[in-house]
Amino acid sequence: MRSRNPAAWHSFVPSNPRPHEHSALPGEEFLLAALQWLASNRRGVIGALAAIVVTLVAIGLFGQIMIHVHGVAPDARGIRLFDLNGELNVPALYSALLLLFAAALCGATAVSTRRRGRSDAGYWAVLTAGFAWMAIDEALVFHERLVVPIRDLLGNGAPGVLYFAWVIPGMLLVVVALAILRPFLLRLPALTRRRLLVAAVVYLAGALGLELLGGAHAKAYGMLDLTFALLAVVEESLEMMGLVLLAHALLAHHAEREPQTHAQIRPTSGATARSG
Repeated sequence: MRSRNPAAWHSFVPSNPRPHEHSALPGEEFLLAALQWLASNRRGVIGALAAIVVTLVAIGLFGQIMIHVHGVAPDARGIRLFDLNGELNVPALYSALLLLFAAALCGATAVSTRRRGRSDAGYWAVLTAGFAWMAIDEALVFHERLVVPIRDLLGNGAPGVLYFAWVIPGMLLVVVALAILRPFLLRLPALTRRRLLVAAVVYLAGALGLELLGGAHAKAYGMLDLTFALLAVVEESLEMMGLVLLAHALLAHHAEREPQTHAQIRPTSGATARSG
């Protein structure tokens, strides 16, 4: 764990910049200091994020029970505000904020990696842009606009699992992303790689896996029964917990490499580029 001496917050600035070192961009010092603090306090941070997920899931599940067991109107204000399958409400906002948090952590890691003269800062920057776009999509639901056009192309003979047809480009995007990121992932520390893959599996199990199951149920039985509602609860729960696991993986990656950080912020002239 790093020192809490205020002077340590400025330890990222080389006193004698070398020719191969990059000048600091506006906001870099704050971003790196924030990453340092979050990594040092990651247990509390991740615990708080997970507690919010559990609370939202419990409220959302309670709402579905009130609808399907006790006959409360689905458009009742309190129900709609915490509907896990809803849009522009509290769970949707929280999911978008988790994605923005992941983008910020990747951005800070990109800066830290570049400062240490390592070669994978570009990959971290790509991940930053990717999670930022996912946050925008989560808030504005762009992917849902693909459902009808793709469904029309598939015709009536398409299997029920493709009822929410955006999953087709979604799965293709996952395959392309894995192909592009594979060399980067293989260069990461083994523990970091495992944590990131576990987070990805949990998130995709919800975002794609449960979406496929939900599509099959929706085509066969509609979307108004308790079974579909429970599938949606599980789907959103997996997505949010996957993002919490991702945040843990990124913070742990920084914390576990921190003992090397101060020695590598001022690389020697003979230092070679390595993975971030």
